[in-house]
Amino acid sequence: MLVSVLFVLWLVFGKWLTLCYRINRSFTSKTKARYVQPCCKPNCYVRNRKKPQWVIDKVIYLKAVSGYGCGKVAETFNRIHGERETVSKSFIYEKLKNHQYQLMQMKRQIRNKPPRKVPINQTWAMDLTTVTLNKQQNYIYCTLLLFEK
Repeated sequence: MLVSVLFVLWLVFGKWLTLCYRINRSFTSKTKARYVQPCCKPNCYVRNRKKPQWVIDKVIYLKAVSGYGCGKVAETFNRIHGERETVSKSFIYEKLKNHQYQLMQMKRQIRNKPPRKVPINQTWAMDLTTVTLNKQQNYIYCTLLLFEK
């Protein structure tokens, strides 16, 4: 009698567990099955959730500025924003394919942007150059450059 009651409780409790928890099982790999967030709660984990709009804007900006391919843009984005959000090469390919006109507009804006104004007599540079006249004589020149308008 006790065994049958335990069996019924196990069946009911087991059904409840399978309904409330998704189990991530990988039959091809030798990793253990792990429990994922409960699906009964309103803040359920969604595997393929939509990326925020700022991610798409940053990806388009990085592509327009750098001119790199999808892999390098993904690597750059993940290095800069990896703590908040990450992207893959295929995600970048699809977004750039769907937003070609926006990418072209961004490139045009960057290309046609007027140069920023630099204050007069406040920009300077220093250059250290060596000149070799023969194998035994090296001359070092220190040059100070002032940029004026």
